[in-house]
Amino acid sequence: MRSRDNTELSMVGYLIMSISKEQFIKYYAEQVERDEVSLFLGAGVSSSVGYPSWKILLQPCAEKLNIQIDDNTDFFMLAQYYANEYGYNSLKRIINENINRIEHQSFLLNEIFNLKFKTIWTTNFDTIVEKNLNDRNILINSIRNEKDLSNVSSIGRVNVYKLNGDISNLDNIVITKNDMDSYMSKHELF
Repeated sequence: MRSRDNTELSMVGYLIMSISKEQFIKYYAEQVERDEVSLFLGAGVSSSVGYPSWKILLQPCAEKLNIQIDDNTDFFMLAQYYANEYGYNSLKRIINENINRIEHQSFLLNEIFNLKFKTIWTTNFDTIVEKNLNDRNILINSIRNEKDLSNVSSIGRVNVYKLNGDISNLDNIVITKNDMDSYMSKHELF
């Protein structure tokens, strides 16, 4: 939820802790009606239509490095190690081969979009969100980096913030440990 100040945010936290499920749903629905909530989407949305999870995406890297992926694997560190050993361009090629394809019909997204969010935040590189909005003839502003912030408009459009970059510009995606470590300095406005 967008918060005007910390007091409002604290009040929301208090309300969630002290009201019934039904009261929360009513309160939340009112916030949606006033366009005061944002949707945050992660890898689950993309994997629901066949895009690879981080584990599957980086499996070729792990195999080449003779690393076993398990529940404790730090995928940013794995990507960094691979980039250090084989080059960032080799890492980008693997990502491009697995992400840069058209898979766009998502039942899950279509159900979510019925709530008519005006602001969507995602860490995904793919364009599944944008394609599903386009299929519904919904105008969007895709904000892939800080330069795109000038395109933000809530009038008749949905703003899609691509926090970790976009497949259309692999030079600026956030995939390695170094990318994460420098995120605050390189993406200060996000």
